[in-house]
Amino acid sequence: MATNAGSTADTSDDEWNRNWCYAAMGLLWFFGTIFFFMVCCYFHRIRLVISIVEASARFINNNLCILLVPLVNTLFALCWVVVWIASLIYLYSVGTVSKNASGYPWSTVDWELYTEISWYTNLFWGLWVVAFFVSLNVFVIAAAAVIWYFQQGDGQEGGPKTTKNPCCTGYCWAMGWHLGSIAFGSFILAVVWAIQIIFLYIEKKMRDSGAAKNRCVEILFKYIHYCLACFERLIQFLNKQAYIQVALTGKSFCASAWAGFCVIMNHLVDFSLLALIGNGFMYLAVILICAGSAACAWCVMTYTDYFDESSSMWFPIVLVAIIGWMIGKLFASVYMVACYAILQCFYVDCEIQKGSNRPPRFTPSELKNFVERAKNA
Repeated sequence: MATNAGSTADTSDDEWNRNWCYAAMGLLWFFGTIFFFMVCCYFHRIRLVISIVEASARFINNNLCILLVPLVNTLFALCWVVVWIASLIYLYSVGTVSKNASGYPWSTVDWELYTEISWYTNLFWGLWVVAFFVSLNVFVIAAAAVIWYFQQGDGQEGGPKTTKNPCCTGYCWAMGWHLGSIAFGSFILAVVWAIQIIFLYIEKKMRDSGAAKNRCVEILFKYIHYCLACFERLIQFLNKQAYIQVALTGKSFCASAWAGFCVIMNHLVDFSLLALIGNGFMYLAVILICAGSAACAWCVMTYTDYFDESSSMWFPIVLVAIIGWMIGKLFASVYMVACYAILQCFYVDCEIQKGSNRPPRFTPSELKNFVERAKNA
């Protein structure tokens, strides 16, 4: 194409880039318009979810010891894992010992049928106990949030209503009345873990034999692992809602799981928004805690002389960042369980207030307007 200066220039690439920019801008405007209308349509629900997050923050602030629940349960779980591994090693060594022909440094042990059954039973038993401690975390936090929600009242927004610690009460409920429900829910989770381990073992055997080198087989196993991982997250989410219902109603696990499923289906938008907004805040909190911890470690090692003899400053900084990430994930897990528990308490509170002429008394201050609106709807 000729220009005024008499030179030639190819503008086809510029025209192609310009058209793509127009198309991308059009898509951005399209999705932005949809997002704007969705915010307008669900404005009240978004305000409710934000109030749930605020109430959960005040719950944790009033009961800081709730952050110790995962640490205490993890400590007991680690003690159990040590004993469990020792018992697995002992059972593995029971049998006729012979030299390993494959060249591995350990010997081959020929088991009797009873020993083999005992070893695999003990393996599943260990998974079950670990899942039990995971479920116990969720139940104690959920029970503490339920107790705190209905402890609110006139002048009680500043702190707990009674001197009883909700965390201790949650442990008492778990060990005294709902141990079977927690055990049954953790059994389901342990079964899912066992299935995942079985498929990992099958894949390893097929890799050793060379059958898994086929591209189709490899893709099939990846698809199976992906589906099992999604199913595991689904079970954990449903178990979480079931434990909240157990703490709320005192019913058995199956009845509570069905009630929790019905609550999710009836308020699917609210749960979706809470998962989106709550997890968004939690990811941001984890990043800030991790980055802030690393920045503090860098400042201490750079501007003080306490670590002048260190050969490198990056290993301690990375270690501090990892610890900060773990603390952030711990806080996020507690926070999200509290959010879901307070959301279900809100629905129960709305049902209690229906037909009542009195203002909501035991509702947290962040949610009183929403309960009033639901009561008058």
